[in-house]
Amino acid sequence: MKKQITRRDFLKFAGLLPISITAPRFAKSLYEWGQTQTSQQNVLIIVFDAWTSYHMSLHGYQRETMPNLTKLAEHAVVYHNHYAGGNYTTPGTASLLTGTHPWKHRAFQPGGRIPENIVQNNIFSAFDKYYRLTYSHNLWVNLLLRQFKDKLET
Repeated sequence: MKKQITRRDFLKFAGLLPISITAPRFAKSLYEWGQTQTSQQNVLIIVFDAWTSYHMSLHGYQRETMPNLTKLAEHAVVYHNHYAGGNYTTPGTASLLTGTHPWKHRAFQPGGRIPENIVQNNIFSAFDKYYRLTYSHNLWVNLLLRQFKDKLET
């Protein structure tokens, strides 16, 4: 008997597609970075777009829903009282990357750009002595990250 793939399984596999395409290049970058690594600590800024904390065990949900994220959070700084800089991806991510409010960086619409004078002051500038690598499977975030390519190694 032939078992058909369910919608749920399809969605799981479809979610892995972007990372599976970029994984070889990402792994090569991590290897190169590891070869030049000194005794400095790593700084990872992990942003999950469109998640809610209501069903995450990390934020008090009774059932263990994300064990690996919980393990990572045990050794990290976790913000429990954060307010987004915008109500969807573009202004929220632009605010995070620039440290400014949407009315200053002006990236309101999907695919919006940040003015060049604000791009110069960004979160990546705070970590000049570190290897700065970014990854996103979100098109709108990638458009913003391209504006910071001069401050990133990968």
